Amino acid sequence: MANKRDISLATFNLYNLQLPQKHVYISKVKKEDYDAKIAFSSRILKESMPDIVGFQELWSRECLEELFASARLKSAYRRYYIGSSWGGIAVAAAVRRPWKVIDHKVHKSFPDGFKLLKRQRSKQDDPDRLDDEIEVSADRFTRSILQLTVAHESANIGPVEVFCVHLKAKLPTALDREDKNDPDLRPHADALGAAISTIKRTAEAAALRALLNNVMRENNRPVVVLGDFNDGLLSNTLAIISAQPPYKLFQARRQSRSKKNIDMRDRGLYSASMLQQYHSLKDVYYTHNYQGVVETLDHVLVSEQFYDHSPERLWSFKSMRVWNDHVDEHDPREGHIDKTVSDHGVVKAEFVYDKAK
Repeated sequence: MANKRDISLATFNLYNLQLPQKHVYISKVKKEDYDAKIAFSSRILKESMPDIVGFQELWSRECLEELFASARLKSAYRRYYIGSSWGGIAVAAAVRRPWKVIDHKVHKSFPDGFKLLKRQRSKQDDPDRLDDEIEVSADRFTRSILQLTVAHESANIGPVEVFCVHLKAKLPTALDREDKNDPDLRPHADALGAAISTIKRTAEAAALRALLNNVMRENNRPVVVLGDFNDGLLSNTLAIISAQPPYKLFQARRQSRSKKNIDMRDRGLYSASMLQQYHSLKDVYYTHNYQGVVETLDHVLVSEQFYDHSPERLWSFKSMRVWNDHVDEHDPREGHIDKTVSDHGVVKAEFVYDKAK
């Protein structure tokens, strides 16, 4: 075990895991629901056994400690949190031997120098192009990002940077009271709220990409991003975060060695879902079902050190599995909101150590 160099990565949305008799927004958690969810979550954890797992929607560190105790894995993993206490839901992470955390950071504010601003063009420009000015004042993540620097206990492998994230949800943001009461705005509250959520999630995606740029540029350090992105594989959110690196579809194809291509690969992130689709005839992977809209919101993204066709490869993709049987039973349209399981699938991607020659 101590010399194992393969690695597996997972993301697990706990769906408002909160202590019994404590509140989740306006409702109080029932003891029987909590016990059932702990049992469900511990079963998934024991089945998946990832080396590194990022969690979302955790209300209390006590809940995660109890989950690992229930799974009898408390001594096998070290848990990491955004702090000693927090309000609302948060991300967390767990790492098992032979991997260990040598440093960790929490990002709440957007990185320095981050700005979403486009000023109005000068009057000398085409007047039909004077409508693209915009300014977004968001300066922090809705939910803090947890960054872990992970190293191998014994093998000669450099550190891996792991980002655990949970981006802004798609649900419309509730307008402020004065706007709700404005007769001109009230009829459009849902549309305006959805636009606010989308803008905030897009800003968070760009801020996360800025953090990644600072870590990834002009070095060969492996990077992993785990979490609930609240958007699909082909969304603009994923395009911003991944930086859309080039995929090579078969071994014989030669990739461009242009500076632009190398730079895209150097700072790009590859989706485990896409890698799995290239390896398999399956074409349906989903982690969420909301009112009949079935999609993948939970992602494992990896840098070129995990990509089969990269000259900087350290690991090759082996497989991806999604635990999602319970998602089909969670359909708000039919009143099926099961608080004893997650409303997201659990994604695990496995990579074998296979350093490029």
